This record gives sequence, C-alpha cells and structure tokens, in this order.
Amino acid sequence: MGLVREKIKTLAKAAGIYSHIKTRKDRTYRRLRDSNLAVHAGIRWIMDIPYRQIRDLSLEIQEAKILEEIQNQMEKEHEKDADYRPGASSPLNLKALYLLCRTLKPETVVETGVASGASSFLILSALERNKKGALHSIDLPPEQWKGTDYACLDQVSLPKGKKPGWLVPPELYSRWNLISGDSRKELPKLLEQIGALDLFYHDAEHTYEAMRREFHTVWPSIRSGGVLVSDDVTWNPAFAEFVQEKKREGCAKRWFGFGMIRKK
Repeated sequence: MGLVREKIKTLAKAAGIYSHIKTRKDRTYRRLRDSNLAVHAGIRWIMDIPYRQIRDLSLEIQEAKILEEIQNQMEKEHEKDADYRPGASSPLNLKALYLLCRTLKPETVVETGVASGASSFLILSALERNKKGALHSIDLPPEQWKGTDYACLDQVSLPKGKKPGWLVPPELYSRWNLISGDSRKELPKLLEQIGALDLFYHDAEHTYEAMRREFHTVWPSIRSGGVLVSDDVTWNPAFAEFVQEKKREGCAKRWFGFGMIRKK
C-alpha cells in the first residue's frame, strides 16, 4: 500500500496537481478534526447511549461557555507573556472529557498532566453538574522538566506568576486534589489511597515508556465500566499496543489523537 501511495504522489507531482490535492486533503482533515461529529460518535460508541442525550449535553457545555472562558483567559495571559505555551487539549477533546464525565457520572477521576488546568476545569465542571465525584490531578510543573530531552518535544509552559491549574475557579476546589510531583512516584501512591477509580485521563509525558507505564499501572484499579482516556495517542504506539493487549477486557475508540478504552 505504501508503494502504491508513493507512485500516486509521484504522478500527481509530475502532473502539477500534487499541491492542490494536498491542500484539499489538509483542509478536509482539519474540518473532520474540528467537527463535533467525531466527538459525538466516539462518546456514543464507548458509552452506548442515545444520540439525543449526547446532543443535550453538548448544548449544556455550549451554554455554560466554559470553553470560551478558557480560551479568553489563555489569550489574555499570552498577550502579557509571549513565551506562554498553554499545551492544553483541543476544544473538542476537552468537550469529550466533559461528555464522558456527565454520562459516566464517576465517583473518582484521576488525571496526569495539568499545566494551565483546562482539562481539570472541564472535568470539575462536569462533576459539579453531577453533584458527585472528586478529581485527583498529578502534575510535574514545567520548570521541573526544563532542559530535558522531553521538554524539546512538548513545549508547555505556564504564564509568569501562575501555578499549575490556574484556570480552575476557586468554587470548584472542593472536589479537587492537586498533587505536585512525578507520576512515576505519585500515581502508585494515589492508587493505594483511593483503591479504585472510574475515569483516568493521561495528558502528561507522552513518551512511549511513560504512557505504557501509566496505562498498565492504572488499568487494574479501574472499575468495571470505567474508562481510560489518553491524549496524543498518535505520538507513539503505546496506546495502540495497550488496546490490542486488552481487547478482551475492554472496547476502544480513537479519533485523531484522542483515545479511549472502556473496561468490561
């Protein structure tokens, strides 16, 4: 298949139409990536719920204007600090987290990777709507991995004078446990304390080793019906391999860089 694709590309270049085809392909990709259809279909598949319920919840987040608030606050900080690199999940991935929390109604949620706190804000807002649940977030602040090889790969930073999770409003703090440290040490300790969880979100170090370690560490503690979610699953094969290994234990869905597997 790869050789056929290369031959087609060579012919398109020779005919002078390659750039036109590539532009149309890139535009179509962006439209699909930024479309609600992918999110709605993925959540409906993984949660096995009616489309009407997803549509209503999608309207709920739209009316709450949380995504707009996050974008506005990050833009204001960037105007003051040109070196600020939010590193937040895409708006549609954030929306997917909200929809998952509203439909799953988890008692316990764990996430690794906080940065400015966009995902924490969405998850906590959903838990508040549910009137139940708590979020435990583990974050190694960017300044602690500056100068490492990974820092060159994932250029995330905080605005000057801001701490991890600064986007989260104080009224949501009562449901939030923010842990500062490396997930290699902090995640096993947290799992020992909480016993079990319903939803896990990985958005921390996106290396193959780190992702595999977190997936395998968390999976035994996820309750039946619970969901493991990861951002940036196309950066390496860790998520694809994990899904293959656990195919008898869960059903999985992925769109673009966002992956989910629900435990049976």
